[in-house]
Amino acid sequence: MAATSDQDEGIVTGSSPSLWPVDDLNRLRRNLCVESEFYQCDGTLVIKHMDCLYNLIANQQGIKVVREIEEFSKNGRTAKQHSLLLALAVCARSEDLKTKQAAYRALPEICRIPTYLFLFVKFVEDLGKITDTKQSTGWGRALRRAVSSWYLTKDPKQLAVFVTKYQQRNGWSHKDLLRLSHTNPKENKAIAMVLQFVMRGWKKTKEDYIQDGLPDDLRSLLQYLDAVETVKHASIEEGQKVAALIEEYKLGITVVEKPREHLWLLWLAAVILRSLVTLG
Repeated sequence: MAATSDQDEGIVTGSSPSLWPVDDLNRLRRNLCVESEFYQCDGTLVIKHMDCLYNLIANQQGIKVVREIEEFSKNGRTAKQHSLLLALAVCARSEDLKTKQAAYRALPEICRIPTYLFLFVKFVEDLGKITDTKQSTGWGRALRRAVSSWYLTKDPKQLAVFVTKYQQRNGWSHKDLLRLSHTNPKENKAIAMVLQFVMRGWKKTKEDYIQDGLPDDLRSLLQYLDAVETVKHASIEEGQKVAALIEEYKLGITVVEKPREHLWLLWLAAVILRSLVTLG
């Protein structure tokens, strides 16, 4: 007996297979766990097995869907975040206001690092291209506000780490998101410094902020950004200095350009060797 779309796949019990209807919520849970290809060869987004998600939203269960996505993300119930982020993007693009609001409220918790935020934004844009007759980019007021909030509510030091460690992913950069979201740090000078670094670069940021009497929090941020730039552009002759910066600021390999990754590995080796000598 072949399973129908309403029954979905059943479970074999005893010697004979038994099939029974699987509701949309359980189908969604299974789909959130299973990673699949989302894009065709030409780069077009394809929504597979998401009819259950649309059914739930249509039946006024969109908030429950968002809670499920949050639960899966929080408890690490998926190997990757792709299915969760696509489902969240579908909810964010929903015409049901409560579902849309719930999705954007959940965004900071689910998009914990920039990699997830970049992928979420990519899904939102691509969904607009295949679901809207006007080929919408998705950058409405709700998305702009949510992306701005993601940046403005971060601890400044954490944000500095994020913008230097995860500079760009999935065809998006921090500069892209800040430009499209019209993010304005207003009175938060620490956040303003980090965002200026992203938008205008280190040279301009250094010129504007290096001064006597700079508050400790801003001075600490400036020192971190200076360390990142030093490591990014250092020569092999500066290995000892760079190794000390990597150790002090816990800098990862992503702060350097790809052609220079071998230098970072040499500097890291110096850090490890020094640690071993200290232990000995």
